[in-house]
Amino acid sequence: MLRKWYRNQPTWLRNAVVAVASIASIALILVGAIVALAAWEMSPRQLCGSNGSYSQVSPDGRYRAVLYEYDCGATTDFGTNLAILPASGKFDPFAVPDSQRVFTANSNHQAVGVDMNGILPVTIAWKGAQDLQVTIPRMAKVFNQKTRSGPVTIEYLPVD
Repeated sequence: MLRKWYRNQPTWLRNAVVAVASIASIALILVGAIVALAAWEMSPRQLCGSNGSYSQVSPDGRYRAVLYEYDCGATTDFGTNLAILPASGKFDPFAVPDSQRVFTANSNHQAVGVDMNGILPVTIAWKGAQDLQVTIPRMAKVFNQKTRSGPVTIEYLPVD
């Protein structure tokens, strides 16, 4: 029915319909590109940062405990995170899965100092191939504290 209507219209009107449809298609593509760019700019990789990391490989060389800072801007405190990862591979703080992020804490509104990378004075020490000991400042605000990551067992010791 629409095709019959279209064929019965003057050439100038058919050309106008094609032009409007073309402009609408281009506008839709541009809007999609703008939305994709905005989503990229608002992603954690763009809004958040990570300045430093310290790591220790387990005695058997299979795992790596990585202590790192994660900061998402002026309205949040620096966050100290601990991840248990395979020893091989490159560390990317934005790609650490929740299952491997075993500890998250901050300075509790500066109740605890941080180093020049924004990391709390947390120490990590392997006590065996699958046993990790972590000392954390007693005044730190802890958000996440898992005692296991796969076969690795984590013991936390609060210190003053």
